[in-house]
Amino acid sequence: MRSLITAGVFALAAGLSATPAAPATAEAEATITCHGGSFNASLNPGVTFKRATSQITGNGDLGVCSSEPNKKITGGVFRIVASGTGNCPSPLTAGYGRLQIAWNDGTTTEAPQASIRLEATRFSIEAGNMRLSGRATTSPIELATKCVTSGLTSYTGAVDIFTLGAN
Repeated sequence: MRSLITAGVFALAAGLSATPAAPATAEAEATITCHGGSFNASLNPGVTFKRATSQITGNGDLGVCSSEPNKKITGGVFRIVASGTGNCPSPLTAGYGRLQIAWNDGTTTEAPQASIRLEATRFSIEAGNMRLSGRATTSPIELATKCVTSGLTSYTGAVDIFTLGAN
């Protein structure tokens, strides 16, 4: 009887060790910090003084990145597709969407439910343990003019900091 139990334990251990490990992603690599970079977004329909919902499509780069556990990560690009509600003067839009990051080492990070907030002077994107913040580079005069005329359909900004894994 003892030999059957021992054989079963060895068979179970052998089966577990033969199971392939899950593929690595940047999320599994602990903390990543980035500084610099840029952000460009389009809003449709354009934001005016009347509160409404807009579709947001944004792209950007994360600037210079570092990760202690994964020194191969030195940069990345991101894309967010979201829907948000807002009006001029601020918040221009606040909502939720899908965030995708492609790292320079070929790994990716995705967040299906990221929050985005665009304001006249600042913007932020957050999802789980990811935080991105930056400042608008479109002048307040240009923002106000677009709000009064055809509506604000584009937004540009500079990424101040992005963190993944740091709380």
